[in-house]
Amino acid sequence: MAVNRVWLSPSSGQGEEVRDMSDQTPDLASPDELHDADVSSLPINLTPRRRNVGRLVTAGGAALVLLVATVGFVAVNRYGSMTHQTDVFGPLAGTKRPIDGPGLDILLVGTDRRLGLTPPQQRALHVGAGKYGPPRPDSIMLVHLSESGDEVTVVSLPRESYVEIPAHPNIRGIPVAARKDRLNSAYLLGGRPLLVQTVEAATGVHIDHYLEVDFRGFLTMVEALDGVPVCVTKAIKDKPSGLSLAAGTTVVAGREALSYVRARAVDSEFGRLARQHRFLSSLVQKVTSTGTLINPLALNSVLDAASASITTDEGLTRDDLLALGARLRSIDLADILFFTVPIDKPNYRVDIGKAKNQSTMLWSDQSKAVFAKLAADEPLLRAPAADGSATAVRVAPSQVRIKVYNAAGVSGLAKRVADDLAASGYAIIGKPQNAKTSGATTTVIEYDPGFDQSLKTLQAALPGAQTKVVKGLGNTFVLLVGSDYTGVRPVSVSANALGPTTSIKSPTRLRTAADSICK
Repeated sequence: MAVNRVWLSPSSGQGEEVRDMSDQTPDLASPDELHDADVSSLPINLTPRRRNVGRLVTAGGAALVLLVATVGFVAVNRYGSMTHQTDVFGPLAGTKRPIDGPGLDILLVGTDRRLGLTPPQQRALHVGAGKYGPPRPDSIMLVHLSESGDEVTVVSLPRESYVEIPAHPNIRGIPVAARKDRLNSAYLLGGRPLLVQTVEAATGVHIDHYLEVDFRGFLTMVEALDGVPVCVTKAIKDKPSGLSLAAGTTVVAGREALSYVRARAVDSEFGRLARQHRFLSSLVQKVTSTGTLINPLALNSVLDAASASITTDEGLTRDDLLALGARLRSIDLADILFFTVPIDKPNYRVDIGKAKNQSTMLWSDQSKAVFAKLAADEPLLRAPAADGSATAVRVAPSQVRIKVYNAAGVSGLAKRVADDLAASGYAIIGKPQNAKTSGATTTVIEYDPGFDQSLKTLQAALPGAQTKVVKGLGNTFVLLVGSDYTGVRPVSVSANALGPTTSIKSPTRLRTAADSICK
């Protein structure tokens, strides 16, 4: 596929239709937005640059990268003075909140705040350049890090989700009764605390930390990473957002990067969310593959770029980030999951206040099971198996191709393992052979990162086996059997371990950070 590069020119967007994609909302500022500093004096590079050719989140996705990047080092030592911290959880004291369960849950919010962007820059970015109301959430994601530190789950919560907003005081301190509304309205009505309270009430998941990034933070972070590759199978042109991409792989930054994750006229809100997940996984792949996590200078560049546009809760300390970064560094990309909350009715029409026949999204009953698993810190894809019981997997053994090698030096081991796997339905490729070296005590699975879901099936069959990424293997796994082999565990196949979606119009597409950016 062709590789193109797209960078934002200062004149981009001039003469084109300008349209703010965000919903129209009342001109009402939330309490914790009244003191947000203007960062317009800070530089932002929107000029084209020549670079060697080597998936986009909203601002909330950029926040995830910040979390991944916070392995610590020099940049984190400056964290407290570089970002805006606000009391998100104090106003929730005395309210009914979910039980604080195992694992760590973070609410990531990308807002359409335009502070620091000049009117010409706003026009070039297709985010409006005239009057606009207070900032609104453009992306809302719930991130769960397992207590064991071996899985990260990112759940997108559509901003149009029809949920109950709890009773709260308005900005004048007058009590307001609970009401049904779109999820992003909570931010306008009661600021960050009410948004957290609303998400907790809707999901039953206790939120531990809050992290927010705006347009500017997203743009500067992507620039600091030298752009991010995205892949489309056919050309995309979306006039409202200014998005124009040729078929193939494109390294995007500036306007195209922002448009890629915001546009929804081309393929609906579900398409927008799917693009955000693809960009997120691409972004995580780039951060890890380029050494950002272990390079203090690269880490400084990313944090410096985003810090002026980041808001966190007061409890997110330097030590928390150090510990969090250390945990994230060791997680396999195949164990970072992205999906959208299951939706029953994607165009649920309701009256909201004086506004009649408004389009919202109604979550399905299946969402309750999903959030119950997150709250209990249970894996969504790998059902824990007792001795002899079958583990739920998404890819059938018959679709898993394996070459078997005897790495232990035990006579006849390769053939015995190949026979065991074949009897369990796996596709054995070629004749079992001895490996080039012997004496291995641990079984190793070599795999191509593009086949991570097939890997989960093989891992379930051979618990305890180590994994090794070997790019270019394609759809065939190489199994180097060690002396620890004890047999093949049974698996049960499910089309989706989260269960089937309740509406064919609202698919819950699961992907991982190891998936190909073109999937």
